Amino acid sequence: MNDNRKETLMRKIQAYGFTAHECALYLDCHPNNKQALSRYSKAIKEMNEVVAQYEGLYGPITVQAAG
Repeated sequence: MNDNRKETLMRKIQAYGFTAHECALYLDCHPNNKQALSRYSKAIKEMNEVVAQYEGLYGPITVQAAG
């Protein structure tokens, strides 16, 4: 059951990351599109929330050097 939750959280992170990336690509060509910017911001916010939840349960997703 715990593995299912872990997989679900990771899939949400991937989906929000994909959405943010696609919005960023669109915004490269349409920088004044307020709807795309809003969707990008929402996807980043949601992804960061799920990343924090995932990392709180399972540890860091990425390795970052202390400095």
